[in-house]
Amino acid sequence: MDNTDHGRLYFIVEVTRDISSDGWISFMANDVSVSPNGDLITLNHGRGIKYPGLILPRGKWLYCHAASMIDGRAITVDHWNTDDENKQDKKKINKSIRYDILKRDNFTCVICGRSQRDGVILHVDHITPVSRGGITTKENLRTLCSDCNLGKSNKIEDRA
Repeated sequence: MDNTDHGRLYFIVEVTRDISSDGWISFMANDVSVSPNGDLITLNHGRGIKYPGLILPRGKWLYCHAASMIDGRAITVDHWNTDDENKQDKKKINKSIRYDILKRDNFTCVICGRSQRDGVILHVDHITPVSRGGITTKENLRTLCSDCNLGKSNKIEDRA
């Protein structure tokens, strides 16, 4: 990343095939938000103001993954699904809490043991999903690689 990338995130979005033939688009932006009606809106900053960029209507996007670069590797900083029932609760995992959880779990997936050195993207995951009544506390958060997290979906696992 060079100085022009400071404060910007890398976004990868799964979209419908009429938007992209391979079903994916990627871009850089300062932030994204999900409107109350489910549209995905990219936000850029310039001259002290935020302005919208790309707008993907609900039904045209399925999943959005945001990554930041740490030590030359992509680390998940947030993600959104079109079926998230309570998008605001997902946003309550701030960057400081994310870092604390990644550090606590030694930057390693707690299910399979892989780390960024193995080339995986790490997520901070709710053990009990927000969609199933989970809350954002350090005790309910853990580090998972993208394969384990996306495979888990919103299932609740036995903590025993």
